[in-house]
Amino acid sequence: MAVRSDRPARPRTDRAPAAARNRRCPATDDWRGPGVNIGCFIPGRCFAVNAALTAGLMFSASSLGAGRDQDFLLADNAWRDISGPCLIAHNQGVDAIAIYRSDSGELLLRAGSWLGRDGRYLLPPPASAASVEFQRTDGQAIAEGQVAIEDCPGGLPTEAMDALVRAQDLRLAAYFGEAPDVAMIGPAYAQALDALDPTIEALPALLPIVALARYEAAAYFRSAGRLSEADVYYGLAADAFERLDDAAGLAASLNARGLTAWRLGELDRAVALYERALNLRHAQGDLYAVASIANNLGLIHSRRNEAVDAISWYEIALSILQGNIDLRRPFTDGDWRWSDQPPEADLRGALNTLGNLALVLRQQGQVDLAEQYWRNYMALEAHVPSPVDFARARLVFAQLLGARGRLDEALWHLTAALGQFSAADEKRWIAETLTELAALYQRLGDLDGALEHARSAVSLGLEDPGAAADAHHRLGQLLLSRGDHAAALAALEQAAELARQADSINRQWKIEGDLVRASFLLGPGSALLERQRSVHRELLALGRPAEAAAALAQLGEMYFLLDNHEAARASLEAAIAGHMAVADPIAEFQSLALLGRVLASADKPAAIDVNARAIALAEQLRHAALPVLRQAELFASLHQVYRRQVQTLVEIGQEQDARAVADLARAQPLWDSTGPQGEEARTDLLAARSDLLDRMHRARLDSPADRGLAPGAVASGSGVEVLKRELDAIESELAMARPGSGLRVRPSTGAIELDADTVLLSYLLLDDRILLWVTSTDGTRLEQLARPEELGADIAALKDWLRHPRWATGRIDARAAVLGEALLGPVAAELAGKSRVLVQADDVLHSVPFALLHLPAQPPGRPMIDTHTVQMLVPGSRREVPPGRSAPALVLMADPGWTDDQGATVMLPEHSLLAGLLRDEGLIALPGSRIEAEAIAARAAAHMPVRLRTGPEASREFIVGGGLSDFRIIHLATHGLVDLRYPMLSSLLLASEHAAGPAFLRPSEIADLRLHAELVVLSGCETGHGRILPGSGALSLARPFLAAGAEQVLASLWKIDDGRTARFMDRFYQHLLDDGLSPAEALARAQRWTRHQADTTHPYYWAGFILLQGQ
Repeated sequence: MAVRSDRPARPRTDRAPAAARNRRCPATDDWRGPGVNIGCFIPGRCFAVNAALTAGLMFSASSLGAGRDQDFLLADNAWRDISGPCLIAHNQGVDAIAIYRSDSGELLLRAGSWLGRDGRYLLPPPASAASVEFQRTDGQAIAEGQVAIEDCPGGLPTEAMDALVRAQDLRLAAYFGEAPDVAMIGPAYAQALDALDPTIEALPALLPIVALARYEAAAYFRSAGRLSEADVYYGLAADAFERLDDAAGLAASLNARGLTAWRLGELDRAVALYERALNLRHAQGDLYAVASIANNLGLIHSRRNEAVDAISWYEIALSILQGNIDLRRPFTDGDWRWSDQPPEADLRGALNTLGNLALVLRQQGQVDLAEQYWRNYMALEAHVPSPVDFARARLVFAQLLGARGRLDEALWHLTAALGQFSAADEKRWIAETLTELAALYQRLGDLDGALEHARSAVSLGLEDPGAAADAHHRLGQLLLSRGDHAAALAALEQAAELARQADSINRQWKIEGDLVRASFLLGPGSALLERQRSVHRELLALGRPAEAAAALAQLGEMYFLLDNHEAARASLEAAIAGHMAVADPIAEFQSLALLGRVLASADKPAAIDVNARAIALAEQLRHAALPVLRQAELFASLHQVYRRQVQTLVEIGQEQDARAVADLARAQPLWDSTGPQGEEARTDLLAARSDLLDRMHRARLDSPADRGLAPGAVASGSGVEVLKRELDAIESELAMARPGSGLRVRPSTGAIELDADTVLLSYLLLDDRILLWVTSTDGTRLEQLARPEELGADIAALKDWLRHPRWATGRIDARAAVLGEALLGPVAAELAGKSRVLVQADDVLHSVPFALLHLPAQPPGRPMIDTHTVQMLVPGSRREVPPGRSAPALVLMADPGWTDDQGATVMLPEHSLLAGLLRDEGLIALPGSRIEAEAIAARAAAHMPVRLRTGPEASREFIVGGGLSDFRIIHLATHGLVDLRYPMLSSLLLASEHAAGPAFLRPSEIADLRLHAELVVLSGCETGHGRILPGSGALSLARPFLAAGAEQVLASLWKIDDGRTARFMDRFYQHLLDDGLSPAEALARAQRWTRHQADTTHPYYWAGFILLQGQ
């Protein structure tokens, strides 16, 4: 959602009904209507009768009366009769429009220009208007001297003036969210140009009007997606401005043509046009325009993945627009003032550029810096003149927060933005926010919630057909995802009709692609193939190469579903080339994955090669700044590619290669971890970076225009280039030093040391079989197991029966024996001579309590835990332990204190687990956890230093502030809330140091901690349970602790009552501390002891505890 420096958002104004707007008198050759007189905006120079009105900056007619003075003061100070057909308004550094009103205040007409701050536009005779009022589009009060009035040149055809005025009025009405007949805009511009073009040679004085008409027509064609026409007319406008020696108009045309070239995919031409425009603006001393173009150049370089150049251009723009303050440094609103600023300073533009800079920093992985910049923006809410502008910024900030996993905060900002848009009755932006909420819920896996918000957007009844088309389009896409193809088709047909009404060619063809897909899924046919080919051709013609490549990929999928594998292969190979040309790696991966499926049966060597390319590309995408669940979605697709690759390799006898790929398939960490970095060193790097940027941008602004502002034109030995090389070096260091989820460390894939008593079981589930590699000191062999048809149902039933001790143990033993036979039977001989079992699970096997399964050679009812220790290996990267770590110590946090269940200040989805608990006051205290922690602390005190934190001291602030970093053992006894519907809203509940209500520690925040613990014990409920994600395991509360640096995590798969958990934990620590056993052996001993106690024999009390180790 990066924002270009084009025309800024406009304030809404009331408008008369269409019938009233159309009751205009025809244009006459002069302005002498009944009671009409018009004044000027030149300070101190308006004629006396209107002098009192200049403070309000309104041309008043109603107060003058018929027959009064008809003179008008023009820009050349000449008094004269108004005898021409119109006047020309010329904006003087502000973006203003003229509004014609009737006696009753109804809006009759708008006049304005898409040239913005340098805009020139026709003011027709006021006819029935009582006043002509000017307004600035940024919401600030207009001042004297900010609009100048000029004569229209003689000979201007009335037909041209009427058509041009009509087109501009319709455009402005559409911009303000009204519903004019937009189909008339294009013909009106054509009529104006047809009337003007023949006059150029005979009446050179009309060339300025011709140049303006060409520019405004081009601006319309660009907004309507008619990019080729826009490009032509911007070029013609530039030619006309150049003939007039109008540097400002030429620069504006070049800048706008650069935007058009960009959208056409011609990035090199766009950069050349921008740099030419920038040099013109710099020569004029128009630093504001320099900043706007620099912002656009930043966007181009960002699109080309040239992050350093993008940042450089953004910083140039920011250094101009922010004036004498620095918006990049952390601050609060209380220590910030916008005063004594140079004329080019513009807070709105500065914040826009700051947001764009934050976006590219986020894409570069510097999400902490990006978040700082956005928080700076948020701190300035009181200084943003338009609440709508601020709400738009909230949308982008919410996207960043969502990417960082703070979905509750993202939801808060989206809801706040929705409130601001609603207060301003900005239906278009209300719809966009609802659509963003729909996307958020879809990423959370809540398709019902997503559909609810999408339907709300549609129900707004937007008058703007373009915005309404977007809302219906999104609804149709969601219905397609849900598989409701008939409803999707209806929504998409409505979207297509609205797009036609909006005269938006680009929208029409994007919607057409989804229409074809919905129709195809309802009933495939050859006619639909031709329609899809047409979609591809039209998107290419519209200059939309990324969408065109996606259309080819969809065509390939259609051929595949029709079993035409040869055509599918050709389409997908062309689509992949298209994805590569526009640098769209996610789309490229998806097309490669589909091509691998196409080739799997007919050309296995080619399929292996394509799958390998897809895998390599997906591994690179681990470094992309994707939301966690978007990563999970990507990894799920990747896991399917891995499965197909393993299956193909096994089928052609390459079992060793198949094992290597299977190891990769399992080694997909849900959270990538980072090495510990010094915050002091990072702070120094950021300070050096800020200083270098300041020096570099001052040097650029002080350099000649043809060298200093175009990075490509800077000599290699220049001072700017030297500074840039220093900046590159610092950026590289920052990339390695960034905290959180920035630096990605690839996990090991199979470097597991085994001793003579250990066997490793590595599972991979295929559609028709289970592959099991059995590894010991004797070597590795592959077993191909039959996959039971009811495997998933058997596992789900077993887990359901284990969730309460009321279920008979005989039923549980029978199901555990069935699963034991399926998963362990073929390797019973290897297990018989071992005492330690390591399990690398896959897919649904992550939720199997392996300790409970029965070995076929064991007596009935005897679980594997009686003879073996069991430990689960899960994807995750372990950090290297830094030298000089503190002595062994234990921290225990239990029974966090809060006094008000309703004191939690979070925004949550209505149907989320936590929202329900807060609503129903279901967050009860855990006094048993305090007793548990105190008993463990007493036992541990003889072995190591102990720190016990209970009540208010068991706070979230302590943990996120790094309080757990120096402890070898961490024990957390509190509520663990695992939300299967919204897994990223799962939480450990803690106390808050700043509020009476509970505080929540999210999985993404846990993963960002820096732990050096050998063991983390999560004594809360279901902390090892979570939604199963293919290739990554369960999205649980235990997994992020491994990503944060813990070596092992003890967690639970289901809820166990408070008192018996305390007994189990006391026994576990007895074996761990008093007996000096390993965590795996201590867990096995505790489970055996609990199983043999009279009141805890049922597996509910002991089988749910699992020990996870990152691999």
